[in-house]
Amino acid sequence: MIKDFLNEDIKKIGKKAKLSFIDTKKTIDLENFKGYTFVKMNEVEWERCERYGAKYEEWKDNLIVTMSERGCMYKEKRYSVDTSIEVRDLSGAGDTWMASFAYKYTENSDVDESIKFANDNATLVVQKRGVSTI
Repeated sequence: MIKDFLNEDIKKIGKKAKLSFIDTKKTIDLENFKGYTFVKMNEVEWERCERYGAKYEEWKDNLIVTMSERGCMYKEKRYSVDTSIEVRDLSGAGDTWMASFAYKYTENSDVDESIKFANDNATLVVQKRGVSTI
């Protein structure tokens, strides 16, 4: 995850790492994220990137698009979430998703299992009020 005061340092570190994950946080310039193993953004951010010329075919191997209550998409495969739960607060859901995905993928290198793990953990977090942990 990139924070404004560390942008350049984090980009350099991420690109040198053998395995790297980044949450783009409202960018439209995907060139900054070439070389990352996985780039996560929500669908509004991705649509904005597309309006500025990003092509899905060029990013599909690295791009995970989160879609709120509709789950997320990776390589045109949609991963659903449990919509029967009561959503109380979205605070921390994206960070929980990213941390969970990175943790599980580092453990097993299985994208499908890692996305399901991340979706499940984010679903737990949104059922609580305020920023919470799992």
